[in-house]
Amino acid sequence: MDSSLYKTDKEVINKIQELRDKKTDTIVCYYIDCVGAMPRLEIPDSCTSSKTKYLLWRSNSKSFIQKFDECNTYKANPMSSTFFNLIKLNFNGIKKEKIKYPAYDEIIKGKKLELSTLIDHSCHNIFEINIKGKITSKDIDDFALETKLVDDKYINKYYNRNQKSILNKLKKIVEAEVSTYNKALVH
Repeated sequence: MDSSLYKTDKEVINKIQELRDKKTDTIVCYYIDCVGAMPRLEIPDSCTSSKTKYLLWRSNSKSFIQKFDECNTYKANPMSSTFFNLIKLNFNGIKKEKIKYPAYDEIIKGKKLELSTLIDHSCHNIFEINIKGKITSKDIDDFALETKLVDDKYINKYYNRNQKSILNKLKKIVEAEVSTYNKALVH
């Protein structure tokens, strides 16, 4: 494991332990993991973070978010409670839900077959939801979620289902919270 990833992961683990010691019962680790050929721009004499993680937690009915990467130490900021309300109200659904990969039906030799597709390069939104010590992990593949047409001609029969999914709602809320948090860090 390269030392820069170790630093981020170690900081996240330490913060989670600190939160557990304070009896925080809901902690979520969120990050994006892109696989395949994704070129990165590296600027000389600057820090380039290969993985950024966010911790989101609820403590004393207040919600917080904090960023972790190899470059800096960031402070925790308050956030809206929408994210945690969604988790609380839909936790069993979140645990069961899966984003389905793009598929379409085709008649081959008189039989209806479901054909699906995958790609080897995509970004995955990873959620590790820790409630009272029990962890549920969710992997939301952007390719599976966002593909409307397979091979630019077949309608993805799971597109509308995926768009209405509780996991897509979770992803959209956390993206908005991360964006708000990152803007606040700049100012």
